[in-house]
Amino acid sequence: NPSAVFQNRPDIDTVYQVRLWANSSFSCVSDTQRVNITVRPDPVANFGLSRDSICGSGNINFLNLSQSAATFNWNFDNGQTSTQVNPGSNFTMDPNQIAIYNVRLISTSIYGCNDTMIRPVSILPVPRARITADLLNGCTPLDVQFADTSHLGDQLFWDFGDGDTLTGVNPLHTFINNAGVFRDFEVVLRARTQLGCTDFDTLNIRVHPLPRPNFISNKTGICDTSSYEFSNLSSGIINSYFWDFGDGNTSTQTEPVHIYPSALSQDSIFSAKLIATTDQGCIDSISKFVVVNPLLFAAASINNTAGCSPLNVNFTSLSRNATQFYWEFGDGFISVQPNPSH
Repeated sequence: NPSAVFQNRPDIDTVYQVRLWANSSFSCVSDTQRVNITVRPDPVANFGLSRDSICGSGNINFLNLSQSAATFNWNFDNGQTSTQVNPGSNFTMDPNQIAIYNVRLISTSIYGCNDTMIRPVSILPVPRARITADLLNGCTPLDVQFADTSHLGDQLFWDFGDGDTLTGVNPLHTFINNAGVFRDFEVVLRARTQLGCTDFDTLNIRVHPLPRPNFISNKTGICDTSSYEFSNLSSGIINSYFWDFGDGNTSTQTEPVHIYPSALSQDSIFSAKLIATTDQGCIDSISKFVVVNPLLFAAASINNTAGCSPLNVNFTSLSRNATQFYWEFGDGFISVQPNPSH
């Protein structure tokens, strides 16, 4: 009563013919007995995945590649099972580490033969990107200190919305707005783990423009050289002005008129400054020089006021700040010399 192990082929039935001869003690040989042993092929369990790892929770579809199988039994190691040919299953992540699920497929042939295949599925933790900032709005140039409060972010990529980018932790960035109206900059932080999973967070920074102060100054008269009229040429949404005329006097008028101290012997130069403030409290200023010319004082002296004809008189100009002279002697004669004799 022997036993034997019969091997099969993987694709078709394998038939073994077993023969039995029996001999008596007198060496008589019986007829040969024959019986066929049929060994069925084993199924081959095999399957593919739409992806063998995912970032965060998600669904994975499975493609059954088994051979010579009729029924299937899936166990996804997540509490879910299936008997479908090509099932799908939803997997959840561990928020702090890699979660590995060993997916098992048991493929069974029509004869009850089966084969098993196990493949791992990795569910990777996703970072949580978070941005905080010390300022959310202000006047240009606006310095904003950002702080990263992300979870599991090994690599940080910053996009400040103005064309500048940066890689690193807690950057300080300066926003510039040269437009005439406020501008919003969308700051994007992308956090990435070493395994390649990413998340992003956004934050809006509103930057208000500075005013554009400007003015010109003009003398109010030709000879009155110390009175100046200031014309305001500023632009922007401005709600207040402050003038510093450079001589200790100020004004909050939009277009003031100011009288400077008279210059005596030479030009007096003052630095006039206009400070403009917008409705958002943004401040800018501009300074220009104002030149006050000295006033002209005409005066003269003579060396002789009376005498016999012909009377010779020397005239001396005592004028201040004069560059041209015109003398009339009262007898029809004139002179343009500074100190004539007549």
